Amino acid sequence: MSVLDKIIAFIPNLISALLLLLLAWIIAVVLKNIIVKGLKAVGFDKWLQKKELSSPDEAKKESEGIITTLGKLAYFLVFILFLPPVFDALNMQSVSVPIKEMMLQCLISSRNCLLLRS
Repeated sequence: MSVLDKIIAFIPNLISALLLLLLAWIIAVVLKNIIVKGLKAVGFDKWLQKKELSSPDEAKKESEGIITTLGKLAYFLVFILFLPPVFDALNMQSVSVPIKEMMLQCLISSRNCLLLRS
């Protein structure tokens, strides 16, 4: 098999990985916008003031920063969740398997923490 044949055989894998990244980006942007607009709509800044977590003088700026941070956190979490399928599409199991195992351990740990609280 020549180098050109290997490159041509890899193109479908590359296209599927790019499509997965595009899907991840779309979902991440939509989720980020939902979180940011939703928290603004429910009056998150007023809730922070009521709980005395922000000062009345700078409550708007502080809550905007917190809301933006939560939106970015969701944005990057979506990309992290899409990493294993992207690496699998590129036949990079040596990279995707440790990420899958790490994600599984995080889910197990978070489940255990939730069960301990109840």
